[in-house]
Amino acid sequence: MPTKWVKFIIAVFLLPICGVLTQTFFTVFARATVTQRLWAGEEFWFFSLGRGAVADSFLFGLPRPILIYVFGHELTHALWVWLIGWSSEPGSASAQTADTW
Repeated sequence: MPTKWVKFIIAVFLLPICGVLTQTFFTVFARATVTQRLWAGEEFWFFSLGRGAVADSFLFGLPRPILIYVFGHELTHALWVWLIGWSSEPGSASAQTADTW
């Protein structure tokens, strides 16, 4: 198990890599926004509005929407079980076969 100083040295060496990757991300995002009109797409606006809504809920101290998230997550499981053709009951989903493929 590495000690604190070994982890610190590794972290110092990783800082330039993190800086380059961060600068690359923002440069590519800015170019895509200007040249490919990323901001004009429907996906960008839906993502931005969702991100803004979550940021506002944290900013104004509203409770985190965990109930909605868990419901959507479990509904996704149930939808895929139904689409694949397995049986699904409220509260559980089980496979009829041992192997999907």
